[in-house]
Amino acid sequence: MVKTDYLSGHKIYVTENSEYHLCEETCIAVRDLETHKWLQKHVALGQKIVGGIARSIKGGLVPHLGDPNVGEQVCFSENVLTSCLQDIRKPSPTTVDSYPAFVFH
Repeated sequence: MVKTDYLSGHKIYVTENSEYHLCEETCIAVRDLETHKWLQKHVALGQKIVGGIARSIKGGLVPHLGDPNVGEQVCFSENVLTSCLQDIRKPSPTTVDSYPAFVFH
């Protein structure tokens, strides 16, 4: 069983199609929301969060460093951009225990 203090650095960014599981701002796992399967190959795996990109009222892009917010796109370190964030969650110990073997947590 995973200790809850271990989960303090974990979070899940939920977009339209995927869950991005992070530990200390690094993507350690990606799960497809349609199939609920962990993806072994995804460009975000191993990348750090750089910031978020919001849309201005006039339709322009407004990037910022730090944690992205719901409604923004997530920007990872290697120029990977997600669709808009729909939710930010904390994983349960059961979810962390279910991470596939290739996850480095």
